[in-house]
Order: sequence, then structure tokens, then C-alpha cells
Amino acid sequence: MRVKKPVASRKLTARTAPASGTRVPRRESRVPAPSRIRSNIHLNCRGPMKDSSDERGSGMIAGVILGAVIGAGIALLFSPRTGEETRRQLARRARELGDDARERVGEASRRTRRELRRRRRELRERMEEGIDSARERYRG
Repeated sequence: MRVKKPVASRKLTARTAPASGTRVPRRESRVPAPSRIRSNIHLNCRGPMKDSSDERGSGMIAGVILGAVIGAGIALLFSPRTGEETRRQLARRARELGDDARERVGEASRRTRRELRRRRRELRERMEEGIDSARERYRG
């Protein structure tokens, strides 16, 4: 929703025309009180100027997760399998998901260690270059 910028309100006042003595309407500018000015600054519990889009994103994720849990519960209630078959299938699927999660975490851990080693090596080389450069400047 787009917020319209406030327009200074105008009030008609009467004034006397110098020659004729008749009253002529005059426009007088009146600035609205600060309480009536709408602002685009969002205030929330985290302080001024904090955008609430990250809060909306986390709410969206929570809604999706909640919907998935409710959907899974309904699917279990209307499942044509017996309770024992359903439990076995759930246990098998949970093991598969756990194995998959462990594999992904392990791969991410390996990539992170590799990247840290690369950056550490790069930082060491840059520091050595800086030290060598400083020594040459000091000597020369």
C-alpha cells in the first residue's frame, strides 16, 4: 500500500480590501501538526528504521513448516496402510533423511575446511608480501 505524502492544508480567511472596504477571501497556509504527518519510517521493537521484511520471511518459513506438519498428519490419518506398516515406512524414511542430512553436513564441513585453508594460505602470503615490502622501504 502506498502512503500519500501530506499536503499542507489551506484555510480561507477573510481580509478587508484596502480600497473598497469589502471583505475578500484570502488563502492562508497552515502546516499540519506533526501528529497528522504520515511517515515511511517503520518503528518496531528493534528500533527505528528497521525493515520488517526479515520478520515477514521468518513468518513465511514458519507457516510453510506448520503447513507441512499438518499435511503430514492428515496424510497419516487417511493412509490405507496399517499402523505397523506406516511406522516402518516412517522409520525407514527418517533414517534416509538422517543419512542424507549427515552426508550434506559432512560435505559442507569439508568445503568449509578447504576454503578456510585456502584463505589462511592467501592471508599468510599477503602478510609475507607486506612484511617484505615494509623491510624494503625501511632499508631503502
